[in-house]
Amino acid sequence: MDAARNADREGVRALLKQGANVNLATADGTTALHWASYRDDLDSADLLIRAGAKVNAANDLGATPLWMACVNGSAGMAARLLQAGADPNVTLLSGETPLMAASRSGYPPLLNSSLGKART
Repeated sequence: MDAARNADREGVRALLKQGANVNLATADGTTALHWASYRDDLDSADLLIRAGAKVNAANDLGATPLWMACVNGSAGMAARLLQAGADPNVTLLSGETPLMAASRSGYPPLLNSSLGKART
């Protein structure tokens, strides 16, 4: 978790090789994949996904790694998470979807990206 939070790709890689729990979550439900998404760290996200990270893991507010990518305007991260099976229709407790988060955050290019096309 700390390695992903600090965007330490080599640390993430080393910990995964040591058998670290890829889905370990903090008390609020945040996982290493949430942090990799928040940091727009595609390399760490790929490592975590290949190691079995749950792409639809939600924290206590309902935020998923995809929602984090949308708030940050990261089309590359959003596409990677969608390819890995992230659900674009998951909502925060407030009812906000990742697509709504991208729009609210001022990232309309995401609306025409794979996220907008994945929205059902």
